Amino acid sequence: MVSEEGIVETFHNDDDEALDAAENGVAALDYCHSQGIMHRDVKPHNVMIDHE
Repeated sequence: MVSEEGIVETFHNDDDEALDAAENGVAALDYCHSQGIMHRDVKPHNVMIDHE
């Protein structure tokens, strides 16, 4: 399990960037669900982040 602190560390202790990434992930899942696509194993380890 990934803690909130671990997520923030991924973003170099930038709370705002971590929150933006989480919001983008939720929006992406919402869009997929609206298209009838379901992911059966959503967890932090299954999220890829490109820092560029």
